Amino acid sequence: MAITEIVIIVCWVIFWAVILVTALKTKPVAEREPLSNRLLYGIPILLAVFLLFSGISSQPAPGTGLKQPIYSLNVPVLPATTSIMIIGLILTIFGLFIALWARVMLGTNWSVTVTFKEDHELIEKGPYAYVRHPLYTGLLLMFLGTAVMAGTLGGLLGFPVLFIGCWIKLKQEEAMMTKHFGEKYLRYTTRVKALIPYVL
Repeated sequence: MAITEIVIIVCWVIFWAVILVTALKTKPVAEREPLSNRLLYGIPILLAVFLLFSGISSQPAPGTGLKQPIYSLNVPVLPATTSIMIIGLILTIFGLFIALWARVMLGTNWSVTVTFKEDHELIEKGPYAYVRHPLYTGLLLMFLGTAVMAGTLGGLLGFPVLFIGCWIKLKQEEAMMTKHFGEKYLRYTTRVKALIPYVL
């Protein structure tokens, strides 16, 4: 296994370890979304993960420099060159940094589902001064970096699917934040973009 692939795996292990450990200490829930809402974003997110991770092979096809496909969606579409590996690595590491920074700033207000906590705080500092949902920005960058390194059709198709899932979820979160914070949150949305600073 190449060092770049090891680093990618370590990034994902760190991400999930932090998410799982910090989930043990959060504020009590005041309001939670219904299960039907979770399915709306949960299904595309799970589909994206399946597209990215299932069937990936690290063995190059003989004489091509491309990774060997295991099934049709894992047809290699990016060459397994050093520059591609470095781009994927940088995106993944940068995404991990943003996601962890966002998670730390959220503190005990965080939840894996769309919820409003008791004594919920509206965080507008750190990465939240640049985008309203930096945890999703970081996750999307990590996914994109991993998909670039995998170089497969499935992984690259998984990225827009994940984006759709994240977009649905952030819209649900924003509806709940607006319900509870009102004009304060609406003013925040006019100042700060959702996922990409000054763009989107």
